[in-house]
Amino acid sequence: RILGGVNPQNAANPSPLYKIEGAFKAVRLAAVNAGGGEWGEDLDVEAFNEAGERISFSIQKADFQFYGCAFAPGGSKQIRELYASAREFVDRAVVDFDEVMSLLKEAKMA
Repeated sequence: RILGGVNPQNAANPSPLYKIEGAFKAVRLAAVNAGGGEWGEDLDVEAFNEAGERISFSIQKADFQFYGCAFAPGGSKQIRELYASAREFVDRAVVDFDEVMSLLKEAKMA
């Protein structure tokens, strides 16, 4: 797998996806534990969490689609469809990343 290796895994490895999810968790914890005028108090944690989950889902699906290309016949319509699907998931993740950045900027500016 592109984001986590090709072998079965019993535990999460420090792949890019694992690091993204860890970053979302750290921000959520900082926001939940924020006090005394810290920026985290003003973060819309629910919207942040939902966007983070959508990003993780989209990245996992894109990874799965790219992985499927390894088993598709070369030059086939199936490869084009897999790449097109993966691109849709990547595009969705980019939109959701923009939302996350906006939420963080709003919290910082408040």
